Amino acid sequence: MLRVFYLSAQVAAPCCPTSQAFYQRKRSEGKTHKQAVLALARRRLDVLWALIRDQRTFTAEHHNVDSQRCDVITRRHHALEKLHWESVLPALDRIRSRTPR
Repeated sequence: MLRVFYLSAQVAAPCCPTSQAFYQRKRSEGKTHKQAVLALARRRLDVLWALIRDQRTFTAEHHNVDSQRCDVITRRHHALEKLHWESVLPALDRIRSRTPR
């Protein structure tokens, strides 16, 4: 779950003006990139939890979003995710083959 929100925060930080402002505020407070993204991920999780708790639905405000830039960022994250799993799965197979059943 943390990974999902972390990746969503990484994509939202440069695309969504609200997320971008929150991220920039955390950076100006002296947080590192990773700390600012984790804080944004936590904030997004808190918003989701409040929506579930209050039985409300999310309504996005329409902002000037650079959709082309967001598409590039999203494609880059998908490519990195694919590379990650391509490197992890063979290692898991080697571990499984050594483990007695």
